[in-house]
This record gives sequence, structure tokens and C-alpha cells, in this order.
Amino acid sequence: MTTVRAYHFVGRKLPGGRPVPKDGETLYFKGKPILFHRGLRAFLHPFDAMWAADGHVLCIVEIGGNVVQGGGEIAGTERTIVARLDATKLLMYFARMQAVSVLRNWLMDPRDELIDYLMTGRPSLIKAAHLCAKKAVTMLRGLLSESTTGANEVRAALDAARSAAVATTHRRPEHSAAAAHAMAIFSVCEKEVFSGRAAVFAARKSLEASARNMFAELVDESFVRLEG
Repeated sequence: MTTVRAYHFVGRKLPGGRPVPKDGETLYFKGKPILFHRGLRAFLHPFDAMWAADGHVLCIVEIGGNVVQGGGEIAGTERTIVARLDATKLLMYFARMQAVSVLRNWLMDPRDELIDYLMTGRPSLIKAAHLCAKKAVTMLRGLLSESTTGANEVRAALDAARSAAVATTHRRPEHSAAAAHAMAIFSVCEKEVFSGRAAVFAARKSLEASARNMFAELVDESFVRLEG
């Protein structure tokens, strides 16, 4: 039987409250798998798996049985975890780097505490960094409501500050990573609005490609360290 190797995030329980199986234990689905709807799902690229994550444990899985795939997703009637790792640090590093990628879009110089945390991830700095980012978001929201000109610049700065705000939140690292990337995308798009659609598309495509490559490299490196 042919299987497809893919990626899947899990939390403490599977959807429906089922326990997460041990490595090597196969889950079975009764019925016909349908993409984005039903079956035992996973994603061919770890970056895509992040967007559907329901936890911070990343698994390499094998999907088998009756298999359908498309749009980067795969669903089947059998799923087996081959390896897993706690991706908390990986996700938070990725979130911080997304916020760093749009620091240039801030209208003011970010506070040192925030920059230090984004660059180092030191736990002792996270509260001060989050407070800095939240204050910037509040200030920029007020500025946006008063702005009659340069609104796109303010929106770009606001989304950059929002990226930093979620990158300094640890409650759900999988959500922080996805949200920090989304806010960074919004920021670069707002920055390029006056340059035309082509510029907006190019900026978005460039950041997305860079983020996908970075995330894949982080995942590969993490699993190599786990094996070593």
C-alpha cells in the first residue's frame, strides 16, 4: 500500500476528544475522505499545516488507505505518526522573525525592549516587549482615526505593530506564528498600495515565499536535532 508523508499539528486531544495516538499507532477513518471536509488530514508543507494547527506539537505523519490530495492538503482513511516534536520555540521564533521583517514599516523607532526580545527571544523581556507593542498599536489606531492623509503608511505601521504584539504572546504559539505572518503580509501590502497592484502582489509573494522557506528550514533542522 502506498502512503504519503506529510505534516500535522496536534494538541492535547484530537478533534472530538480522542486521545493523540502514539508514534507508530495507526488511526482509521471509516468513510470516503473529502478534502477540507472529512477524513484524516495533513499537509504536504509544514507551513500550510501551521494554518490548520490545533496545538503546538508538530508531527510527521504517513497518510494511507483511500487518499485524496489537492491544494497542498491530503486526506486519507489511515494516518500514522512517524515522529513528533514540541514546536513551541520554533513557532515563536518564526513569529518574532515575521515581526522583525516589517520593523522598517513602523512610523516611530520601536523601543529597545521590543527589539531585544524579537531578536533574542529572552523570556525576561517578553512582558515589557508585549507592553511596548500594545502601546504602539493603541497609539497608531488613534492616529489612523485622525488621519486624512498618509493613511496607508499608518495602516502599514499599525499592522507591523500588531505583528509584534502577537509575536510577544505565548498563550497559543501556533496562533501567534500564523497571526504574526498575516499581520506582516498586511503591512507590506499597505506599504506598496500607491505603487500599484503589481507591486503589492510582488511584495506579498516575496514575503510569503520567504516565510514558507524559513518555516520549512526550521522544521527540518528541528527534526534533525531530534534524531541526533
